[in-house]
Amino acid sequence: MNEKITAVEGHGERIPSEREVAVRFEKILDGREFSELQKVEDEGGLYVWDIQTIDDDGDRVDICYKRAGESATGVIEISTIQQALYTSDGIPCGAGTQFAYIDGRWKETI
Repeated sequence: MNEKITAVEGHGERIPSEREVAVRFEKILDGREFSELQKVEDEGGLYVWDIQTIDDDGDRVDICYKRAGESATGVIEISTIQQALYTSDGIPCGAGTQFAYIDGRWKETI
């Protein structure tokens, strides 16, 4: 799972492992339970991983890992873990990148 792939810029970049992503999810979750919405892998390893949890106020939180590379929706330049917050009525009320995979290391952006 940690093989080199051709990055968007044309140089090799290590792919984050599933365990590396799980560690960041655990930090965001802070002990809360979650349900897995989808997990997609390809020949390079983990590609997309979406989970959902409920925050301390009872509101929905979606957390999503997306690996850098070309996708059906365009080019993702940096592997990220993003979080989207929803009100109790299901209305999106906030989102942002929590971690970005830059130069072979996870950078916390929160």
